[in-house]
Order: sequence, then C-alpha cells, then structure tokens
Amino acid sequence: MSNAWLAKKTWAERRAYYHDAHIRLTAAAKPRRCVICGNPFKCRRKKVRVCGPRCRAFLIGLPGIRLTAEQLKRGAATRLLHPHTGPFETHHQAKYWSLQSPMGDTYQFWNMAYFVREHKSLFKAQDVIMQGYETLAAHQLRRLQPDRNYSINSWKGWKWHYVLSPLTTVRSK
Repeated sequence: MSNAWLAKKTWAERRAYYHDAHIRLTAAAKPRRCVICGNPFKCRRKKVRVCGPRCRAFLIGLPGIRLTAEQLKRGAATRLLHPHTGPFETHHQAKYWSLQSPMGDTYQFWNMAYFVREHKSLFKAQDVIMQGYETLAAHQLRRLQPDRNYSINSWKGWKWHYVLSPLTTVRSK
C-alpha cells in the first residue's frame, strides 16, 4: 500500500487499518511467559520480557507499583527456573572471571555467585554466609578484578589471574 492511498482515508479508517495490521502481527507472534508474574503473552519483538506496563514498572523498580502476592510468588518461581534470570552460570549479568586460589589452582568461570555457591569448600564457613544479597567471599573476590574502582591485589590468598582469551565454550546465550 502506498502512502497516497492511506492519505486519502479518514482518520478513523487509517486508525482501523493500523489496528488491524497490529492484530495480525500480534496473532502471529510467538507466545511467551512474563518474567515477573508468569502470565503468558504474545509480542512480536524478541527482547520483550514482561506482559504489560505494571510488570515493566516492577521490573525497572518504579515506586508505587503494587503486584499481588500471588503474582510475586508466581514470578519468583518463574525467574528461578529461567537460565538467564535464575541462579545458573548463564545468568544475564554473569561476567567472565579467572582467579588463582591460595593453593595455586586456577579457576576460570562465568558468574561469581554461582562459583562461590558451588565451591563452598574452598572458603571458610563465615565467608559463604549470605549477607544481604551476596556472600562476603563473592563480594571480596569481585574486588580482585583490576579495572574496578576499589580493586585489591589479593584476598585471603586469592588473586586475579590474567588470561589472553576468555572461556567461551561454557557461555551459551
């Protein structure tokens, strides 16, 4: 359709034309699940993760948005199962790490929190207790990264290990 054809139409006809096109495209869209409330929804765009404005506001942390307890419970369960938002090595905020332990072993991995959870035997008991949203071990090991503002050289014998290329076989996004 050319713009000349559409320009001759009235406002109501143009609105109906675009609305019908939107309905056709949305009907053909792949069904997804909202990462906040777990409800199914359809959307054409690949990056959309939430079903509507309430869940989007909750996702970005806007004040004054209230979700029901059931929605929060369902959303938390959904987030924990998803490989990009759950406690997995493929979490969307995971970064590449290469550390040398006090014994001289080198560990290369994605996702610091996952590493500390899976290797609790490498740390003292008081270092792997949750303090807020992370453990003391994860917090201090993150500070070993040299490009941090408040980086440190070592923590209880742990040091940053320099490598030329990151481990790419584990990461699957």
